[in-house]
Amino acid sequence: MFVEGQGGTLQLRTTTFLLGLAAACTGGGGPAERRLPERAMEQPSIEQVVATRTAELLRIEGVQGVGQALCDKEPCIRVYLRSADVAKLLPQRLDGYRVDGVVTGEFRAR
Repeated sequence: MFVEGQGGTLQLRTTTFLLGLAAACTGGGGPAERRLPERAMEQPSIEQVVATRTAELLRIEGVQGVGQALCDKEPCIRVYLRSADVAKLLPQRLDGYRVDGVVTGEFRAR
């Protein structure tokens, strides 16, 4: 809003205030100032990760089964492998949990 002040000069106080307010609400500066503060995201439970990632792991040729275990006293995803060479195809971690490959040989129904 422009307001005519004494002596015929335009005062931009209201406009300047609103622009300053808008800049403050949007961060006002460069990209570094516009970033949202980082929040710690909750890690899904090991049960949730195993349930949602088992099908993906079973699609890897040579993976015989998937479960959960303790690795160094921490929950981990245990993947049962037909042979040792399959281990190189596994990710090291999934959703924050260590992936541990164990060679069991081929599973056969009896």
